[in-house]
Amino acid sequence: MPSNSSVAGAAVIFVLGLHWDLYWNTVLTEEHERHGDILQLFTPDTYRNLPEKILLGFHWVMDSIPLIKYVVKSDDDVYLHLPSVFSVVRNLSVDVMVGAYNPQSIVSRNIKDEWSVSKDFYPPDYLPPYVSGGSYLMSAHVTRQILSSVSRCRRLHIEDVFITGVLAVTSGLGQLPQPGFSFWGAPKAQQCDMKAGRVNSVNMGVKQTYKLHEGVLVMDLKSHQNICKL
Repeated sequence: MPSNSSVAGAAVIFVLGLHWDLYWNTVLTEEHERHGDILQLFTPDTYRNLPEKILLGFHWVMDSIPLIKYVVKSDDDVYLHLPSVFSVVRNLSVDVMVGAYNPQSIVSRNIKDEWSVSKDFYPPDYLPPYVSGGSYLMSAHVTRQILSSVSRCRRLHIEDVFITGVLAVTSGLGQLPQPGFSFWGAPKAQQCDMKAGRVNSVNMGVKQTYKLHEGVLVMDLKSHQNICKL
């Protein structure tokens, strides 16, 4: 859930695939007609198909918003603080992707693990450097380079590893560790963390998300009131 989605210059789009139950596809259509913020793609909405869905979403963004400067991908169980995103963008000096950086992760071979990869498909014991998929940010230029390299790579079902790792390496791109982006096991954020520059909070439940969002809104309101008194 993005916070402060009305911040000038930001557009929030919820990207979904097709649901196997036609009822829910109808619900999504009605929701989009009310709010205009849903992009439903003609591809199955399953975990193993997540890379395809995200890449199709990137294609749509690049084609539909030609003047866009930066793209942020964020999972549906992540609280994203847009003012902190804007702060990161203002301080970027290089054209790379940024996020919670994983320089050398061991490949899981456990077939019961949804992140496992067979030795035949991916022989190396370590994954390429990548940034965690909870949220990551990249320029439009980097996004186009990522998309141009898709046809040269075997499709890996682990979305963040494939897009920010395999495709980035193939494109000759680097990743930049960025304070404020959370790893999978990071502690849940408090509203004061967002004020201090934390960008996101991952693995959030619905109640946790709303509680944090309400706290951030109250904090922002108090800050605005204090400025007005000066």
